[in-house]
Amino acid sequence: MSLATPFSKRQGPELAGFAARRACAARVPDRCDDASRAPSLPDLPAGTPSDVLVQRPDVRQAEQQLLAANANIGAARAAFFPRITLTAGIGTASSDLSGLVLFQTRLARLQNQLQFYRAPGGGWRSGFGLPLSPSRSRK
Repeated sequence: MSLATPFSKRQGPELAGFAARRACAARVPDRCDDASRAPSLPDLPAGTPSDVLVQRPDVRQAEQQLLAANANIGAARAAFFPRITLTAGIGTASSDLSGLVLFQTRLARLQNQLQFYRAPGGGWRSGFGLPLSPSRSRK
């Protein structure tokens, strides 16, 4: 087979066997000692088309890890900005209680909330991951 042959066609049977060994290891760990080792991937020469590289499982895994790291960075940045939450709710009370309570049966509620990120170390800006100099540290 040539190098341009898709990865799934070249090593499909080997990966299927690997999946079967992993399933066996989940049920009977003593009998399937090899199950945790993934099949080795051949080294590819420089100039390999991107179509072939994208099909490799190690490249896919690295891509997913990069996407997850990027999402974590976005979540960390968002934590530094204030969050404003406005919620409202309208409900009714039972008409059986109208004789006991002189209030209207229709209730309306509005809640608002403002949250700021405050670092565990104290100040508003100490959570940026930058170490404070010894002269500026708290005593």
